[in-house]
Amino acid sequence: MVTRDEDFPYNIPIYSSKDLISWKFENFVFQTGTTPAWIAGQIGTRPAGIFSPEIQQINKDSFGVYFHATQRDASAVGYGLYAIGVATAATPTGPYVEIGKPVFQLETRHVQFPNIAFDGEFLLLTNNNNI
Repeated sequence: MVTRDEDFPYNIPIYSSKDLISWKFENFVFQTGTTPAWIAGQIGTRPAGIFSPEIQQINKDSFGVYFHATQRDASAVGYGLYAIGVATAATPTGPYVEIGKPVFQLETRHVQFPNIAFDGEFLLLTNNNNI
């Protein structure tokens, strides 16, 4: 399981569990000091960071952690432009390597959730609160 943790707003902790009751910390997606450079830090008085991480098995030899983040070079007023990033690894607990740039940028401030369709095709589910 990957999750957002207020103690680590610029990283993604990875946990495992055998019974879904007791959880063990395994690793961070980004090794110490290696948060992707394209992710913004503070925007005004509100911290930016990484949100809504999701781990997916890409194929039998690869796992991806997809995440939503505010871009460092965001030109929008307020929170800035959000994007989806991905880091990949050979095992669910890493070590992960981030690709160095967003894989998708949205002109919205709402949360996106990467997901996979039944046929293995990647889909992006998003909420723009206009529906």
